[in-house]
Amino acid sequence: MLVSERMFAAAYRTAAGEAKVFDDIGCLLAAARSEAGADALRFWFHDAPSRTWIEGPRAVFVHAPGLKTPMAGGMLAYAGAAAALEAAADGGRVIGSLDQLLGEQKAGGS
Repeated sequence: MLVSERMFAAAYRTAAGEAKVFDDIGCLLAAARSEAGADALRFWFHDAPSRTWIEGPRAVFVHAPGLKTPMAGGMLAYAGAAAALEAAADGGRVIGSLDQLLGEQKAGGS
């Protein structure tokens, strides 16, 4: 997939070693749900401020319905909770961890 805006990029690697890159966290989540062996996926996200890759377990997520992301997922990842809280101050919601984000997706939330 072509990633046009690095701050929104996300990726995972399957248990078989296949890397998949996405231009929106929402697209990554949709694809991950359909993967066989989804529990074995390893995730990475771009930290929104620095645009550097961070490992999934380190990421703190913000969902904001008004956030314009490439595929309308409305989410950004941050390397730290303080930056995520600051970003969410204008009507966003902090999703504290990758496990929480994946749990919400399994429950049908966003």
